[in-house]
Amino acid sequence: MKNKIEFDEKMCKHKRNKKYYEHLAKIILEKFLPQRFYDLEISDRPDIRQTAQIGIEVTRTFFSNQAHAEGIFEHIKGKALSEISSQIILKLALLGYKIFECNGIILGYYPKEAVWVNTDSLKEAFINKLKKLTTYQTKETHLFIHAPMFDLYDKEDIIEFTKWAADLQKNSQFRYSDVFIYQVSQLFICHLKEKQVIMLPLDSCLVRKCCKQAKDIVQKYGNNN
Repeated sequence: MKNKIEFDEKMCKHKRNKKYYEHLAKIILEKFLPQRFYDLEISDRPDIRQTAQIGIEVTRTFFSNQAHAEGIFEHIKGKALSEISSQIILKLALLGYKIFECNGIILGYYPKEAVWVNTDSLKEAFINKLKKLTTYQTKETHLFIHAPMFDLYDKEDIIEFTKWAADLQKNSQFRYSDVFIYQVSQLFICHLKEKQVIMLPLDSCLVRKCCKQAKDIVQKYGNNN
């Protein structure tokens, strides 16, 4: 009985986390690309829909120990740094992470040490989502990827990934139109058909509001929205 309760709690937490990142992707797209994305709705297969024929699937990439760090971050995101105990900051440090804040508000976390940057995690996420594309009902489907930290990739990294993704899916019956890679301070827009990349700088204060809005929605409606 105890194991079942713990399992149910973990599943609920996983669903809350998933909904948060789906809502955040929706809000980011509507806020920073309002002429293109509006009236988006949280759905399933894909995660977000604009119309019956246009949808967006949402996913994330991770670093080592990030699952543990993520559990801590879920309790402190959107809060004032001054409210967070030194013990929580120490736990993150022991896992190899620091807190990223803007104007005293916690927005994310990142590795303390320099990391070897490559696009392998992006490629793995794309491969996994490409396999599932056959189950979606939308004719035009985009992929929104939450990068594991801010400013991890530069434009050259994303150009390389875009060319690779375009070549990978060129013989597939079902293909993604665009891939959006979000890393807090930037949003990369990858046009796979043209193999072109646009880098859109994001205002940190607006991003903070987006994060808070997504968190508030999930707290209010839970897994039902």
